[in-house]
Amino acid sequence: MRETSPGIHYNTDQDRYEVFTWDAVRTVLEDWETFSSDTELPTDRMNVLDDTIFNIDPPRHPELRDVANDFFRPSEIQPLESRIRSLATELLDEVEDDGEMDLVADFAIPLPIIVIAELLGIPEDDRSDFRSWCRSLTRIRTEDETELIDEQAAAGQEFATYMYEIIEERKQNPRDDLISRFVHADIDGDPLTFSEIIGFPALLLIAGNITTTGLITNTVRTFAEEDPSLFDELAGNASALETAIEEVARYQSSVPAVSRTVTRQTTVLETTVEPGKPVIVWLASANRDSGRFDDAETFVPDRHPNPHIGYGHGIHTCLGASLARLETKVAVSQLLSRFDDLSVDCSTPDPIWNTFMHGVERLPVEFEAP
Repeated sequence: MRETSPGIHYNTDQDRYEVFTWDAVRTVLEDWETFSSDTELPTDRMNVLDDTIFNIDPPRHPELRDVANDFFRPSEIQPLESRIRSLATELLDEVEDDGEMDLVADFAIPLPIIVIAELLGIPEDDRSDFRSWCRSLTRIRTEDETELIDEQAAAGQEFATYMYEIIEERKQNPRDDLISRFVHADIDGDPLTFSEIIGFPALLLIAGNITTTGLITNTVRTFAEEDPSLFDELAGNASALETAIEEVARYQSSVPAVSRTVTRQTTVLETTVEPGKPVIVWLASANRDSGRFDDAETFVPDRHPNPHIGYGHGIHTCLGASLARLETKVAVSQLLSRFDDLSVDCSTPDPIWNTFMHGVERLPVEFEAP
Protein backbone atom coordinates (compact mmCIF):
# COMPACT_ATOMS: atom_id res chain seq x y z
CA MET A 1 0.00 0.00 0.00
CA ARG A 2 2.92 2.38 0.59
CA GLU A 3 3.97 1.81 -3.00
CA THR A 4 0.53 1.95 -4.62
CA SER A 5 -1.22 4.49 -2.35
CA PRO A 6 1.33 7.08 -1.23
CA GLY A 7 -1.41 9.59 -0.43
CA ILE A 8 -4.76 8.96 1.22
CA HIS A 9 -6.35 5.65 0.27
CA TYR A 10 -10.11 5.11 0.36
CA ASN A 11 -10.93 1.60 1.54
CA THR A 12 -14.25 0.78 -0.14
CA ASP A 13 -14.76 -2.43 1.85
CA GLN A 14 -14.44 -0.66 5.20
CA ASP A 15 -15.82 2.71 4.04
CA ARG A 16 -12.88 4.57 5.52
CA TYR A 17 -9.69 6.37 4.55
CA GLU A 18 -6.26 4.99 5.38
CA VAL A 19 -2.74 6.41 5.21
CA PHE A 20 0.44 4.35 5.06
CA THR A 21 3.47 6.46 4.13
CA TRP A 22 5.60 8.55 6.48
CA ASP A 23 4.78 11.79 4.65
CA ALA A 24 1.04 11.10 4.49
CA VAL A 25 0.82 10.09 8.14
CA ARG A 26 2.54 13.28 9.24
CA THR A 27 0.33 15.38 6.96
CA VAL A 28 -2.84 13.92 8.46
CA LEU A 29 -1.68 14.15 12.06
CA GLU A 30 -0.62 17.77 11.62
CA ASP A 31 -4.01 18.82 10.21
CA TRP A 32 -6.26 18.48 13.26
CA GLU A 33 -8.84 20.83 11.75
CA THR A 34 -9.55 18.39 8.91
CA PHE A 35 -8.74 15.15 10.72
CA SER A 36 -10.30 15.35 14.15
CA SER A 37 -9.44 13.29 17.24
CA ASP A 38 -12.97 13.83 18.51
CA THR A 39 -14.02 10.34 17.53
CA GLU A 40 -17.06 8.59 18.92
CA LEU A 41 -16.39 5.83 21.42
CA PRO A 42 -18.85 2.94 21.85
CA THR A 43 -21.89 4.16 23.78
CA ASP A 44 -22.62 0.75 25.30
CA ARG A 45 -19.54 0.87 27.51
CA MET A 46 -18.40 3.03 30.40
CA ASN A 47 -15.92 5.33 28.64
CA VAL A 48 -13.56 6.94 31.13
CA LEU A 49 -11.58 8.43 28.25
CA ASP A 50 -14.47 10.57 26.98
CA ASP A 51 -13.06 13.94 28.11
CA THR A 52 -9.31 13.50 27.79
CA ILE A 53 -6.67 15.07 25.60
CA PHE A 54 -6.66 11.73 23.73
CA ASN A 55 -9.88 12.48 21.86
CA ILE A 56 -10.59 16.20 21.91
CA ASP A 57 -9.42 19.03 19.67
CA PRO A 58 -8.44 22.65 20.21
CA PRO A 59 -9.27 24.96 21.81
CA ARG A 60 -9.87 22.68 24.82
CA HIS A 61 -7.07 20.25 23.96
CA PRO A 62 -4.10 22.60 24.55
CA GLU A 63 -5.77 24.04 27.65
CA LEU A 64 -6.06 20.61 29.23
CA ARG A 65 -2.69 19.40 28.00
CA ASP A 66 -1.00 22.41 29.60
CA VAL A 67 -2.27 21.23 33.00
CA ALA A 68 0.07 18.22 32.84
CA ASN A 69 2.65 19.34 30.28
CA ASP A 70 5.20 20.76 32.69
CA PHE A 71 5.34 17.59 34.76
CA PHE A 72 6.06 15.35 31.76
CA ARG A 73 8.92 17.37 30.33
CA PRO A 74 12.17 15.32 30.14
CA SER A 75 13.83 17.58 32.72
CA GLU A 76 11.04 16.83 35.20
CA ILE A 77 10.90 13.10 34.45
CA GLN A 78 14.66 12.43 34.76
CA PRO A 79 14.76 12.72 38.60
CA LEU A 80 12.42 9.71 38.73
CA GLU A 81 15.15 7.41 37.42
CA SER A 82 16.47 6.30 40.81
CA ARG A 83 12.97 5.40 42.05
CA ILE A 84 12.16 3.51 38.85
CA ARG A 85 15.45 1.64 39.20
CA SER A 86 14.58 0.67 42.77
CA LEU A 87 11.16 -0.61 41.69
CA ALA A 88 12.69 -2.60 38.84
CA THR A 89 15.20 -4.11 41.25
CA GLU A 90 12.43 -5.12 43.64
CA LEU A 91 10.50 -6.86 40.87
CA LEU A 92 13.59 -8.74 39.70
CA ASP A 93 14.37 -9.73 43.30
CA GLU A 94 11.05 -11.58 43.37
CA VAL A 95 11.95 -13.84 40.44
CA GLU A 96 15.71 -14.20 40.86
CA ASP A 97 15.62 -17.55 42.68
CA ASP A 98 13.21 -19.02 40.12
CA GLY A 99 15.60 -18.65 37.22
CA GLU A 100 12.65 -17.84 34.98
CA MET A 101 9.75 -15.44 34.63
CA ASP A 102 7.04 -14.21 32.33
CA LEU A 103 8.54 -10.87 31.36
CA VAL A 104 5.09 -9.40 30.73
CA ALA A 105 3.23 -10.43 33.89
CA ASP A 106 6.20 -10.33 36.29
CA PHE A 107 7.98 -7.22 35.07
CA ALA A 108 6.67 -5.21 32.10
CA ILE A 109 3.11 -4.85 33.44
CA PRO A 110 3.67 -4.11 37.14
CA LEU A 111 6.54 -1.63 36.72
CA PRO A 112 4.66 1.15 34.83
CA ILE A 113 1.52 0.56 36.90
CA ILE A 114 3.45 1.09 40.13
CA VAL A 115 5.22 4.16 38.75
CA ILE A 116 2.00 5.82 37.56
CA ALA A 117 0.13 4.83 40.73
CA GLU A 118 2.83 6.45 42.88
CA LEU A 119 2.82 9.62 40.78
CA LEU A 120 -0.94 9.85 41.05
CA GLY A 121 -0.90 9.13 44.78
CA ILE A 122 -2.78 5.81 44.66
CA PRO A 123 -2.37 3.66 47.80
CA GLU A 124 -0.24 0.55 47.34
CA ASP A 125 -3.09 -1.76 48.39
CA ASP A 126 -5.19 -0.62 45.42
CA ARG A 127 -2.68 -1.38 42.65
CA SER A 128 -4.09 -4.81 41.88
CA ASP A 129 -7.48 -3.20 41.22
CA PHE A 130 -5.89 -0.77 38.78
CA ARG A 131 -4.19 -3.60 36.96
CA SER A 132 -7.52 -5.39 36.59
CA TRP A 133 -9.33 -2.25 35.40
CA CYS A 134 -6.60 -1.46 32.88
CA ARG A 135 -6.75 -4.93 31.40
CA SER A 136 -10.53 -4.88 31.08
CA LEU A 137 -10.78 -1.39 29.61
CA THR A 138 -8.10 -1.95 26.97
CA ARG A 139 -9.35 -5.27 25.63
CA ILE A 140 -11.03 -4.96 22.24
CA ARG A 141 -11.32 -8.42 20.71
CA THR A 142 -12.97 -11.33 22.47
CA GLU A 143 -14.93 -14.46 21.64
CA ASP A 144 -17.93 -13.17 23.61
CA GLU A 145 -18.72 -9.55 22.70
CA THR A 146 -21.59 -9.26 25.18
CA GLU A 147 -19.41 -10.47 28.02
CA LEU A 148 -16.71 -7.95 27.09
CA ILE A 149 -19.20 -5.06 27.00
CA ASP A 150 -20.47 -6.01 30.46
CA GLU A 151 -16.93 -6.40 31.78
CA GLN A 152 -15.82 -3.01 30.49
CA ALA A 153 -18.94 -1.26 31.75
CA ALA A 154 -18.36 -2.73 35.21
CA ALA A 155 -14.64 -1.88 35.18
CA GLY A 156 -15.34 1.68 34.05
CA GLN A 157 -17.96 2.17 36.75
CA GLU A 158 -15.67 0.77 39.45
CA PHE A 159 -12.82 2.99 38.28
CA ALA A 160 -15.01 6.09 38.19
CA THR A 161 -16.45 5.39 41.65
CA TYR A 162 -13.00 4.83 43.10
CA MET A 163 -11.60 7.99 41.53
CA TYR A 164 -14.58 10.05 42.72
CA GLU A 165 -13.69 9.18 46.31
CA ILE A 166 -10.02 9.98 45.77
CA ILE A 167 -10.83 13.28 44.05
CA GLU A 168 -13.21 14.37 46.81
CA GLU A 169 -10.58 13.55 49.43
CA ARG A 170 -7.89 15.54 47.56
CA LYS A 171 -10.18 18.56 47.37
CA GLN A 172 -10.07 18.76 51.15
CA ASN A 173 -6.56 17.39 51.69
CA PRO A 174 -4.26 18.13 48.75
CA ARG A 175 -0.99 16.23 48.58
CA ASP A 176 2.14 16.34 46.49
CA ASP A 177 0.75 14.11 43.75
CA LEU A 178 -0.71 14.40 40.28
CA ILE A 179 -4.32 13.89 41.31
CA SER A 180 -4.08 16.88 43.64
CA ARG A 181 -2.58 18.88 40.79
CA PHE A 182 -5.50 18.01 38.52
CA VAL A 183 -8.10 18.63 41.24
CA HIS A 184 -6.79 22.09 42.06
CA ALA A 185 -5.93 23.16 38.50
CA ASP A 186 -7.93 25.83 36.77
CA ILE A 187 -8.20 27.16 33.25
CA ASP A 188 -8.80 30.91 33.15
CA GLY A 189 -10.09 30.72 36.73
CA ASP A 190 -12.50 27.83 36.12
CA PRO A 191 -11.82 24.45 37.74
CA LEU A 192 -11.73 21.29 35.65
CA THR A 193 -14.91 19.22 35.46
CA PHE A 194 -15.03 15.84 37.17
CA SER A 195 -14.85 14.02 33.82
CA GLU A 196 -11.80 16.09 32.83
CA ILE A 197 -10.09 15.40 36.16
CA ILE A 198 -10.76 11.66 35.99
CA GLY A 199 -9.63 11.68 32.37
CA PHE A 200 -6.01 12.31 33.32
CA PRO A 201 -5.51 9.28 35.60
CA ALA A 202 -7.59 7.19 33.18
CA LEU A 203 -5.33 8.15 30.29
CA LEU A 204 -2.16 7.59 32.30
CA LEU A 205 -3.24 4.30 33.83
CA ILE A 206 -4.68 2.86 30.64
CA ALA A 207 -2.90 4.29 27.60
CA GLY A 208 0.28 5.18 29.50
CA ASN A 209 0.69 1.82 31.14
CA ILE A 210 0.01 -0.48 28.22
CA THR A 211 2.23 1.43 25.81
CA THR A 212 5.19 1.25 28.21
CA THR A 213 4.48 -2.43 28.86
CA GLY A 214 4.51 -2.94 25.10
CA LEU A 215 7.79 -1.06 24.60
CA ILE A 216 9.59 -3.00 27.36
CA THR A 217 8.32 -6.33 26.06
CA ASN A 218 8.94 -5.54 22.39
CA THR A 219 12.49 -4.42 23.20
CA VAL A 220 13.44 -7.69 24.86
CA ARG A 221 11.59 -9.74 22.22
CA THR A 222 13.21 -7.85 19.34
CA PHE A 223 16.70 -8.24 20.76
CA ALA A 224 16.10 -11.97 21.17
CA GLU A 225 14.70 -12.43 17.67
CA GLU A 226 17.03 -10.15 15.75
CA ASP A 227 20.38 -10.34 17.57
CA PRO A 228 20.69 -12.06 21.00
CA SER A 229 24.27 -10.78 21.30
CA LEU A 230 22.74 -7.39 22.07
CA PHE A 231 21.94 -8.63 25.58
CA ASP A 232 25.66 -8.63 26.36
CA GLU A 233 26.69 -5.75 24.10
CA LEU A 234 24.19 -3.28 25.55
CA ALA A 235 24.53 -4.25 29.22
CA GLY A 236 26.02 -1.23 30.97
CA ASN A 237 25.99 0.92 27.82
CA ALA A 238 23.20 3.39 28.52
CA SER A 239 23.66 5.50 25.40
CA ALA A 240 23.68 2.56 22.99
CA LEU A 241 20.70 1.04 24.78
CA GLU A 242 18.69 4.26 24.40
CA THR A 243 19.45 4.29 20.67
CA ALA A 244 18.41 0.65 20.33
CA ILE A 245 15.13 1.28 22.19
CA GLU A 246 14.32 4.11 19.76
CA GLU A 247 14.84 1.64 16.92
CA VAL A 248 12.46 -0.81 18.61
CA ALA A 249 9.88 1.98 18.80
CA ARG A 250 10.24 2.30 15.03
CA TYR A 251 10.65 -1.34 14.05
CA GLN A 252 8.02 -2.82 16.38
CA SER A 253 5.67 0.11 16.95
CA SER A 254 3.75 -0.55 20.18
CA VAL A 255 0.79 1.46 18.85
CA PRO A 256 0.32 0.39 15.22
CA ALA A 257 -2.41 2.87 14.32
CA VAL A 258 -4.56 5.73 15.54
CA SER A 259 -7.90 6.92 14.23
CA ARG A 260 -9.23 10.28 13.12
CA THR A 261 -12.50 11.56 11.63
CA VAL A 262 -12.79 13.81 8.58
CA THR A 263 -14.51 17.08 9.54
CA ARG A 264 -14.83 18.82 6.18
CA GLN A 265 -14.62 18.14 2.48
CA THR A 266 -11.24 19.12 1.17
CA THR A 267 -8.42 17.88 -1.01
CA VAL A 268 -5.42 16.44 0.80
CA LEU A 269 -2.51 14.81 -0.99
CA GLU A 270 -4.46 14.96 -4.26
CA THR A 271 -7.38 13.06 -2.73
CA THR A 272 -10.81 14.56 -2.01
CA VAL A 273 -11.92 13.48 1.45
CA GLU A 274 -15.54 13.46 2.55
CA PRO A 275 -16.69 14.63 6.02
CA GLY A 276 -17.82 12.07 8.57
CA LYS A 277 -15.54 9.29 7.33
CA PRO A 278 -13.08 7.58 9.69
CA VAL A 279 -9.36 7.66 8.91
CA ILE A 280 -6.92 4.97 10.04
CA VAL A 281 -3.43 6.41 10.44
CA TRP A 282 -0.90 3.57 10.21
CA LEU A 283 2.06 4.59 12.39
CA ALA A 284 3.63 1.14 12.06
CA SER A 285 3.54 1.39 8.27
CA ALA A 286 5.01 4.89 8.27
CA ASN A 287 7.86 3.65 10.45
CA ARG A 288 8.73 1.03 7.80
CA ASP A 289 8.61 3.49 4.89
CA SER A 290 11.68 2.94 2.70
CA GLY A 291 11.18 6.42 1.30
CA ARG A 292 12.22 7.77 4.68
CA PHE A 293 14.36 5.03 6.27
CA ASP A 294 17.30 3.16 4.78
CA ASP A 295 16.88 -0.62 5.17
CA ALA A 296 13.43 0.10 6.59
CA GLU A 297 12.58 -3.59 7.05
CA THR A 298 15.80 -4.24 8.96
CA PHE A 299 16.33 -3.77 12.69
CA VAL A 300 19.35 -1.47 13.01
CA PRO A 301 20.07 -1.01 16.76
CA ASP A 302 22.45 1.93 16.19
CA ARG A 303 20.23 3.69 13.63
CA HIS A 304 20.85 7.45 13.62
CA PRO A 305 19.09 9.67 12.86
CA ASN A 306 15.82 7.94 13.55
CA PRO A 307 12.81 10.19 12.84
CA HIS A 308 10.23 7.54 13.70
CA ILE A 309 6.73 8.48 14.77
CA GLY A 310 6.13 5.66 17.21
CA TYR A 311 4.84 8.17 19.75
CA GLY A 312 2.59 9.93 17.28
CA HIS A 313 2.98 13.36 15.76
CA GLY A 314 1.39 16.78 15.92
CA ILE A 315 -0.63 18.15 18.82
CA HIS A 316 -1.46 14.64 20.05
CA THR A 317 2.13 13.42 20.33
CA CYS A 318 2.26 11.09 23.35
CA LEU A 319 2.31 13.17 26.54
CA GLY A 320 4.15 10.45 28.46
CA ALA A 321 6.80 9.66 25.84
CA SER A 322 9.65 10.81 28.08
CA LEU A 323 8.40 8.67 30.94
CA ALA A 324 7.96 5.62 28.67
CA ARG A 325 11.49 6.02 27.34
CA LEU A 326 12.95 6.34 30.83
CA GLU A 327 11.02 3.39 32.25
CA THR A 328 12.02 1.18 29.32
CA LYS A 329 15.67 2.18 29.49
CA VAL A 330 15.83 1.51 33.22
CA ALA A 331 13.83 -1.73 33.03
CA VAL A 332 15.90 -3.27 30.24
CA SER A 333 19.16 -1.98 31.70
CA GLN A 334 18.40 -3.61 35.05
CA LEU A 335 17.40 -6.86 33.38
CA LEU A 336 20.57 -7.06 31.28
CA SER A 337 22.93 -6.12 34.10
CA ARG A 338 21.22 -8.36 36.67
CA PHE A 339 21.00 -11.71 34.89
CA ASP A 340 23.36 -13.71 32.68
CA ASP A 341 22.56 -16.06 29.79
CA LEU A 342 19.14 -14.61 29.05
CA SER A 343 17.04 -17.04 27.02
CA VAL A 344 13.81 -15.66 25.58
CA ASP A 345 11.18 -18.02 24.19
CA CYS A 346 9.70 -16.34 21.11
CA SER A 347 8.64 -19.63 19.48
CA THR A 348 4.91 -19.45 20.22
CA PRO A 349 3.89 -15.78 20.36
CA ASP A 350 0.51 -15.04 21.91
CA PRO A 351 -0.58 -11.72 20.36
CA ILE A 352 -2.31 -9.15 22.54
CA TRP A 353 -6.08 -9.24 22.08
CA ASN A 354 -6.21 -5.51 21.59
CA THR A 355 -6.14 -3.72 18.25
CA PHE A 356 -4.74 -0.60 19.95
CA MET A 357 -1.50 -2.41 20.82
CA HIS A 358 1.14 -4.47 19.06
CA GLY A 359 2.82 -7.01 21.30
CA VAL A 360 2.42 -10.32 23.09
CA GLU A 361 0.44 -11.43 26.12
CA ARG A 362 3.37 -13.35 27.60
CA LEU A 363 7.11 -13.71 27.03
CA PRO A 364 8.88 -16.57 28.87
CA VAL A 365 12.44 -15.72 29.90
CA GLU A 366 15.04 -17.97 31.53
CA PHE A 367 18.26 -16.71 33.07
CA GLU A 368 21.19 -17.43 35.33
CA ALA A 369 21.18 -15.48 38.57
CA PRO A 370 24.53 -14.01 39.65
